[in-house]
Amino acid sequence: MISNLQWNSINDKVMGGKSKSTARLTEDAYLIFEGMVSLENNGGFASIKSSRMDNLDEDITKCTVSFQGDGKTYHLRLYPKNYRNGVAYTKTFKTTQDSVQSITIFLDEMEAHFRGTKLPDLPKLKASEIAHIGFMIKDKQEGAFQLGIQDLTFS
Repeated sequence: MISNLQWNSINDKVMGGKSKSTARLTEDAYLIFEGMVSLENNGGFASIKSSRMDNLDEDITKCTVSFQGDGKTYHLRLYPKNYRNGVAYTKTFKTTQDSVQSITIFLDEMEAHFRGTKLPDLPKLKASEIAHIGFMIKDKQEGAFQLGIQDLTFS
């Protein structure tokens, strides 16, 4: 799924920060999210967001991500169709350096956030409402980072 999407960087430059990130596909169709998080000018996050996805079946309940990390903590972000301006349902996951890992996240366990603020009154996320996928690094994790997404599936 990840190789069929276009990916764009959204970094703290929108707030005056200096973090940088890129997304690229390898020959093996892995998605590499990499860059540098800078805390200068009150910065501190880097992210990528996919192009609009095809509609998912409404009976899908979970997302499985296989990845190779760098020991840092990341956030899976699923953006719903009916909320604009940055609302995303998120789930945090920790990576182990140079280790291939896999996590399964149930959609109803994801929490809605807007610019770092939890939105507890929004309804639970439904697969049929997902429009975009994203990944983010934040929480003052300064320095170089690299997350390799080997696979992402919904079931």
